[in-house]
Amino acid sequence: MQDMEYKIGKILKTVVARIDSGEDLLLSLQKIAEENNIKAGQFSVIGGLKQFAYGLFEHGAYHKIIKEAKRCCFELLPTGGNISIKEGKIFAHCHIIASDEEEGRAFGGHLIEGSIVYPVAEVFMQEVGIEIERTFDSKSKFWPIKF
Repeated sequence: MQDMEYKIGKILKTVVARIDSGEDLLLSLQKIAEENNIKAGQFSVIGGLKQFAYGLFEHGAYHKIIKEAKRCCFELLPTGGNISIKEGKIFAHCHIIASDEEEGRAFGGHLIEGSIVYPVAEVFMQEVGIEIERTFDSKSKFWPIKF
């Protein structure tokens, strides 16, 4: 088994953002990272969604699930992710948790395009001063971070 790898870096900047109703959450996170040239970092998100799109990893792909809010919205529970470089481009990777409208039951997975914000989402994104890249691992069919 391969040993764990890690690097230590300092926080260089923090970007605080509001994502408004109707915007795609993943595309907005990606845009914030790109516009602020954040190549390595982390973020947290809270807020709500009128449409919740997420995937569950299965055999190298994500099984896509899309849910629509019936009355108001899904509450985004503390959700987070990281930013790295994948195939030469800035890449936002996020796991997401939300609760349903009926009983507050939580469900989630990998954030994919199609999660539509309502009424708002609030983001804290931090840039870290290290280089992080993702490379494809043919055994797991996944893109883990490498240093």
